[in-house]
Order: sequence, then structure tokens, then C-alpha cells
Amino acid sequence: MNPQGTLDWYTERWGMITMSQHPKILLEGHVHTWNKLLKHIIWQREHPHLIREEFERETMIGDNVPSLQHGKRLEIESVEQYELTRNVSVIRPGFMRHHEFPTLVGSSVDFIETDDGTLDGEGQYACEIKCPFLSEHHLRAIRYGMAPEHVHQTQGHMEVTGLVEGKFVSYDPRHPVEEQRVYVQNLARDPEWSKQFRAMIEEFAHHLEHGTQFEHKMGKAKDGIPSMF
Repeated sequence: MNPQGTLDWYTERWGMITMSQHPKILLEGHVHTWNKLLKHIIWQREHPHLIREEFERETMIGDNVPSLQHGKRLEIESVEQYELTRNVSVIRPGFMRHHEFPTLVGSSVDFIETDDGTLDGEGQYACEIKCPFLSEHHLRAIRYGMAPEHVHQTQGHMEVTGLVEGKFVSYDPRHPVEEQRVYVQNLARDPEWSKQFRAMIEEFAHHLEHGTQFEHKMGKAKDGIPSMF
């Protein structure tokens, strides 16, 4: 298990579909964003010699972005506080590969909650944790639930791990009420989400293998004029 943020972890993710942003692109994007992602994956796979250079470049950028610095600073603390306040055991598996698409799809699950602190234990949950830079985002989660953009990521963790339950966690040590510094929302795995995601991955893999691109799905209107709708 390679810890998140290390060069070995970064190397494992190189040339892979990951759950941080890619599910949103695949499920809510369009032909242009799909092809842009396809080109990105192909470029990474053709340039493995640039892994260290890109890792150092992205690390340097992250070290100069206040919001990313904030999340990195609270990374360990947030998980520890979750364990303490919930009286549970968690493991941090690093990067995990999809059981059916191991060479193309993977996920950096923030942690997996189990009853006994091992992957063999009962009651497993694939968990995504956020440490918002702005406290208003934590307050919004408490009041209205997790933001829509985090649903894809958490569903993706369940898809990759094969688990049927997940949790979204928001941590903000600045909240004046101690009991509300850790917000937790449970999610059940969505079969329809998995069905759509797998269909996109299969199509993506086909284009990757054959060197083709996504095309507009053109239909025929009654008058014979091609239609995109």
C-alpha cells in the first residue's frame, strides 16, 4: 500500500481512470470532454519517463495553493478524529485497482471503515473525506448534505472496491461546536450509477485499444436530416 501523495502512489495512478474527477467527466460530459480525457490517458501511457517530473511539478503547485495546503495539513488529523469520534477502526489502502478493469480504472479511497481494522472484517464502508478550506462548505454539508460533485467520487470508491456501502465525511476543526466538527453521510451503492459507469468504461477501453475516438451519436430525423437529439 503506497500512501497518497507519494511518488509510488502517483506512479500507480499514471495512465489510469481515477475517481477524483474522471467519473463526472465520463457521466456528465460530452464527446469533446471524453476525447480530451482519452488523449490525456494515451499521453500518460506514452510518456512513463515523465512521471517523476510531473509528480514534482504537481507537488510544487500544490505546495503553493492554500486550499490544497489546508487539506494536506489536516489529512491525518481528519481520519484520526473520525476514528475517535465514531469509535471505529479504519485502514488507508492507498490506490486500489478495479476488480474487472485493473489496468484502466482505480481509486484512491481515503479510508475503509471496518469492524476489526482489517479488510476481512464485517461492516465495510468505502469512505471519502474532505477538509474544506472554507468553513461555509462544511456548514453547507451539515445543513443540506454532501455536494453533488462528491457523489460521483464516493460511488466510484464503492464501484472500485466492490463494497455496497460508502460514507462521505467532512471535517472542520474550526467549527465552534465540537460534536459538529465531523459530519458523516451514508451512501448506498447505486446500481444504475455502476451500470452507466461500466458502459462508459467499456466504450473508453474500446477506443483506447483500437486508437479511435468518441463520435457524436447521430440519429435520423423523419425528414432524413441527421440529428444529434
